[in-house]
Amino acid sequence: MKFTDSFIEAQSALLWDKAKGEYGNAFAVPSNERDDIHEIERALFILKKWDGNSSPVKLFRDYMVRDRAVTYVLETFAPDFASEAPKADEIVKNEKRSDKYAKLDKYAKEHVFEQFTTEQLVEISGLSYPTVVKYLKVTGSYRSIKRGLWEARDAKADREAGL
Repeated sequence: MKFTDSFIEAQSALLWDKAKGEYGNAFAVPSNERDDIHEIERALFILKKWDGNSSPVKLFRDYMVRDRAVTYVLETFAPDFASEAPKADEIVKNEKRSDKYAKLDKYAKEHVFEQFTTEQLVEISGLSYPTVVKYLKVTGSYRSIKRGLWEARDAKADREAGL
């Protein structure tokens, strides 16, 4: 199948029409679905570059196309390579930074007065070491005991107790 700009734009328009039909208008489409539509369009333009000799999955990996878009494009436009597409259970949703911070706060509430090393909190949150240290210094959920050692606190209870 030969991909042209007009074909790709038509496919994108079909996806948008489907989303608008489901949600009423383009502004009501959830951001994750909008991102998927844009990523599918991007994947189609990348597939347009594909020489047809090698695996398109490698090309998509080189351009860091998201797994959901790769799966959709391969199943729809390159069924010969659909078996190489990431499976639904292999697709991992990207975790936002705010979710990682929330994970630290939740962990503190579940383990009040327990002590943790910075490395343990890095492992729990999935954030980098410097980011965790900076967050621990500004949050009320943890108190520094000594360098690299933190105590989980309940900030609300501490305020009520006057600490």
